[in-house]
Amino acid sequence: LGGGVKGARTLRVDIARSSQYASALLLLAPRIGGLTVELPEGASSRAYVRITERVLGMFGVGVEASETRIHVPPAEPEATTIHVEADASAAACWRAAAALTGGEVTIPGLATDSAQPDAAIADVLRALAQPERAPLDLRDCSDLVFLAGVLAAVAEGETRICGVAHTRRKESDRVQVLVRGLQALGADASIEADDSLRVRGGPLRGARIDCAGDHRAAIAFGVLGLRVPGIVLGGAECVRKSQPSFLEDLARAARSA
Repeated sequence: LGGGVKGARTLRVDIARSSQYASALLLLAPRIGGLTVELPEGASSRAYVRITERVLGMFGVGVEASETRIHVPPAEPEATTIHVEADASAAACWRAAAALTGGEVTIPGLATDSAQPDAAIADVLRALAQPERAPLDLRDCSDLVFLAGVLAAVAEGETRICGVAHTRRKESDRVQVLVRGLQALGADASIEADDSLRVRGGPLRGARIDCAGDHRAAIAFGVLGLRVPGIVLGGAECVRKSQPSFLEDLARAARSA
């Protein structure tokens, strides 16, 4: 813009809708004289912001961070070579697909100690394998809510999913879209409170699912279709936002399954 960036050096950012607001400011901060970003107590999606902190450190920018305050000093980022991991969010659906079909999947390039929150799909799968389970708290990995829901619908017993209030303000009201979709398939699912939902595993039938313009809905119900015949995705083209080849990949997976 030619005039530089001026204004407050301490900003309070609400990341309930998206952590990307905070991440964008943090990446800009070293070159505008430093910046302190304050987050609300117990902010959802905090784990995604930690990835940005880690990346800044890779480029030699010292970041001081607590759960509610992140300070980035003025700095000249240092050129370096880094390894970019595979996308844990995109990989999660194929790990779920393998679990749903009793198959196997190999995800190259994703570290076992990945800082990406959606690598927690492994913890979700382990939890759902237990007949008696504690509530699944998805506050730090909100992109997994649809996958956790469809997996719970075929798991033994009842699952409570909590920490999801912020997902009601994403591309769709994800709690409502998930529960309506599961109910259309014959699942026993309900919204328990603004922050939680309940799903009981049982037999499912095919049905048309309204994806509500949400790529996460299309992806999750799509992989569930590998297990439940007759699922039709309404508005499935929304997957182009994050995985443009998803429908073709899903078709290949269906043929192999």
